[in-house]
Amino acid sequence: LSGWTNPQIQASWFGEFKATGLLEAAVLLRLPKGAESRLRLTVEGRSQDARARGTGEFVVAWVGDYDNPVKGRQFASNRNPIADQFNVSPGLTFLPDIDVAIGSGGQFVIAYEANDDDTNDDSFNGVFAQRFDSSGTPTGGAFLVNTFTPDNQDHPGVAVLPSGDFVVTWQSFNPADSDVKAQRFNSSAGKLGTEFQVSVSTCFQ
Repeated sequence: LSGWTNPQIQASWFGEFKATGLLEAAVLLRLPKGAESRLRLTVEGRSQDARARGTGEFVVAWVGDYDNPVKGRQFASNRNPIADQFNVSPGLTFLPDIDVAIGSGGQFVIAYEANDDDTNDDSFNGVFAQRFDSSGTPTGGAFLVNTFTPDNQDHPGVAVLPSGDFVVTWQSFNPADSDVKAQRFNSSAGKLGTEFQVSVSTCFQ
């Protein structure tokens, strides 16, 4: 890691080569109080995302080997785990994209993609989300974000609003075109309106 110019921000990483020959790695950020940051890293087909609270605590979500659940863990500002790791997705996934967003009350949402072999999306990949309270306890179950299900729905992004509402974005892909879409939810994960198209152009965003 290089290119850091703020001496208050420190970044470190650790990694281990597994028997499969793939590198399993994670990146940790130490931030000054009051700062927020997000870092996504993909290493040899593995995907992780991290999001820091203003207190310096942070949440990391990742997927390990092929066909494993998405997992998460909370860390204190001194990089010590706050609790054991937990499963985010109820079933198996296949190297999904992951995004983490934290609300002003410390609650967080993790969005991820999963293939239809283990979900109720009736096509290839679907976008799902799981809410957690500030202690890392799941709030409700994982739910399907996208309404349009044919072909691939992937590359999710999520943001939590000050009200506790949140919005999830994703790429909706089919052989004819590729749109960026979004769906807004209230703090209880109820849909606010219908999914809508974000992008103007509809060809391979």
